[in-house]
Amino acid sequence: MKKTTTNFFDVIIIGTGISGLYTAYHIDPSKKVLLISKESVKNCNTRKAKGGMAAALYGPDNPSSHLEDTMKAGGYLNSEKAVDVLTKEVVDRIHELANDGFVFDKDPTSGHYNMGLEGCHSHRRVLHSQGDRMGVAIFNFLYEKVESLPNTTFLEHTELTDIITEDNALQGIQIHSSQLGETNLYCHSLAIASGGYSGIYKRNTSDKSFFGNVLTIAYKAGIGLTDLEFIQFHPTVFVKEDFETLLMSEAIRGEGAILLNPHHESFMHRYHPDAELASRDIVSQSMWKESLRCKSQDFYLDLRPIGKETILRLFPEVYDNCLLRGIDIIQNVVPVFPGAHYSMGGIYVDLFGKTNVKGIYAIGECSCNGTHGANRLASNSLIDSLVFGKRTAQAINDQPALHLSLENTIKASPATIVPTPFSKTQIQQMNWDFLGIMRNQDQLEHYLSLLQPYMEDNYWYSTAKENGIDACQLSYLLSCSALLRKESRGAHFRTDYPEENPMYSHSFLLQKSSDSFFPTVQKINYKEEK
Repeated sequence: MKKTTTNFFDVIIIGTGISGLYTAYHIDPSKKVLLISKESVKNCNTRKAKGGMAAALYGPDNPSSHLEDTMKAGGYLNSEKAVDVLTKEVVDRIHELANDGFVFDKDPTSGHYNMGLEGCHSHRRVLHSQGDRMGVAIFNFLYEKVESLPNTTFLEHTELTDIITEDNALQGIQIHSSQLGETNLYCHSLAIASGGYSGIYKRNTSDKSFFGNVLTIAYKAGIGLTDLEFIQFHPTVFVKEDFETLLMSEAIRGEGAILLNPHHESFMHRYHPDAELASRDIVSQSMWKESLRCKSQDFYLDLRPIGKETILRLFPEVYDNCLLRGIDIIQNVVPVFPGAHYSMGGIYVDLFGKTNVKGIYAIGECSCNGTHGANRLASNSLIDSLVFGKRTAQAINDQPALHLSLENTIKASPATIVPTPFSKTQIQQMNWDFLGIMRNQDQLEHYLSLLQPYMEDNYWYSTAKENGIDACQLSYLLSCSALLRKESRGAHFRTDYPEENPMYSHSFLLQKSSDSFFPTVQKINYKEEK
């Protein structure tokens, strides 16, 4: 792996998952690119992806049907313009990957791609690679491609600590690196591809190194954040002490697995006509309601109806991982319960990844252009990175060089932090309690009162700044968004406002005030797009 010997790059990309790699792959080879990873390059959520890539490749399916399923899953809060781009352009991205040598699973008889069925999809349109190892497969493929490019360099074990701007334009970034120490790097373009913020919950599917703090850094730089209240809770998460959290893929239920309540009874048919194939928000909320009825969170996923041959062929990694945890899924049920999985909200961008600050872009789960609305459709996340990653690269390639003041530095204001911020573990527990699957006004207002002190200026400029403070600040912004939305839609469920309300058919955009770090709020109505 090449090491950096300079502090200037044309493009710096934060994150080395599919969003960062695919964007880097399409940057003009004349531009010098640096990819930064918080831990090792392989520490990314892409490698944990067990699902696939949704694309309408064969009739009677078509992009319009894919669009409608995406809108329906998103509570029709989506930007239809963004969804139209996603569902049409993903077809070309799939063919490009195949032409570049990426191997999708195929039916040996017909030669067509194997197309899986997942919740809220009206057709079989989910492509896989190596069964349920799509995440590892696409990461390895793209990493090999990008690492071989002469214009790219990787910098591991490096954390973004601040963004340097001047007159609402990018100047560079401040980092803490095991290789370079505390230093500034300068660039004409910054692409943030750092993943989502589900890690701020006690029960989550995220890599342990990701806590969403890059969003607070972006917010501090004046970048807008939107749809923060929408966190998707995946229904089937297997947690066992001393083991990494295991995501039981949506595709498993698509092939016939059944959810069982604490009494080992099938129950989803009582909550929705699509039962196990309802969208993730509905399944997770139904499990929560059933847990209250049964006074227990001991739920199970029964894969036995799928059959041994299909399990071993389609879900080899799930089989191996469950066996490692002491469960043979061919013969036994798996203990599951919802966990925070995907952030629909994030850094507000247009359809080319541009933020409101010149030279700064965002792609993938850390970004939000309205594609996923109030709840992401299964297997739309990887394709989001492909479609908008390439578009972002195109925008970066076309961007004129910025005037950089290389003397520009960030001045920290030392401050004594009193009281000590909540620990990461405490924040994760409080987010699960107050910002979890079910929310209400009393809990949200109480939580805001606990977090409000950490929005004061000294906590944003302190040299003692740590992840605990970042988590407090991000949780405050999430709570603001959840309190503003007085309805239930998609992944956001309010027990005091249990119905969808057409008065809230818009998104909330939060930006820091001109005189403080407390947010100003604007409304975004994607339905008014032209």
